[in-house]
Amino acid sequence: MMVSDAVIDLVGTHDELMKTFGCSSERAWDVAEKLCADRYGVNFEPLRAFMKRKTEGISSTGIAKALGIVNGKGTPDPAAVNRKLTELGLQHRVNGQWTLTEKGRAYGENKPFTRNGHSGYVINWHESVLEVMK
Repeated sequence: MMVSDAVIDLVGTHDELMKTFGCSSERAWDVAEKLCADRYGVNFEPLRAFMKRKTEGISSTGIAKALGIVNGKGTPDPAAVNRKLTELGLQHRVNGQWTLTEKGRAYGENKPFTRNGHSGYVINWHESVLEVMK
């Protein structure tokens, strides 16, 4: 076994996890690293500096702020952002909650949340969605 085989598998696994499950790059790297470390017996620690990792996504409010989408009061308008994301086919409502469409998985991740006794999922958008929204 060559280390290059493990690295090729690591990158391929990362990409497939993001594509198939719509998870964040960071989560995909973590899972891919675990799977490939177990399979190849390789410590990927020295390679972590090369793995692009993002820890947080952008909310619809964050998108509104970044793109200057405001309501009549001049404040960020996440409702307008959600309408546009829906029009673009990136999200839709299921049981009253926004969720990613298959197309949307390339631009965001459904993340679980618990707040004030409520739980569900929220979409954390990748920065790449900003280009699509322009």
